[in-house]
Amino acid sequence: MSDKKFTTADSTEISKRADLLEKFINLVFDEEDRPYLISDKASLYDITCGDENEIIERIKESFDVLITEEYFHLPVWELLDFISSKEEGCRH
Repeated sequence: MSDKKFTTADSTEISKRADLLEKFINLVFDEEDRPYLISDKASLYDITCGDENEIIERIKESFDVLITEEYFHLPVWELLDFISSKEEGCRH
């Protein structure tokens, strides 16, 4: 038997945004395509194999926020902060 231990990546920042992350995952991803684990370093490219244009459209429809391909490189928690700031700005 191996002495190697399985460790997961840090998820401190993601954990701080758990409610928004859950909303984001439920609105943007189909049930069968939802990621199981999202670490602080994970980007959209890390958690989806879907069509970029479809993801962009779903974010636009769900949050009224337009992103571009460059946002797929950001850690998901930074994307959530961006969406949250734009969404809040639309409400005022």
